[in-house]
Amino acid sequence: MCAPVAASEALAPPDSREQDAPRAGTTIVRVSDRGGFDWGDAGIGAVGGIAISLLGVGLVLLLPMNRQPQGADTQ
Repeated sequence: MCAPVAASEALAPPDSREQDAPRAGTTIVRVSDRGGFDWGDAGIGAVGGIAISLLGVGLVLLLPMNRQPQGADTQ
């Protein structure tokens, strides 16, 4: 029931105050490409990869090496 009301408001002519309001200007952003390989980003990625690898190795070393199946008799 409120769809016709919303549609009629959308088609209504704009208020005169809205027409006189100043509009936002266009912002120009300049991006410079240094080109080449970014060694800083490569270093961050390498350190992150090494940290994840060391974490994985540490977790594997924490697992017990001599796991016996549940319910197995050791004689």
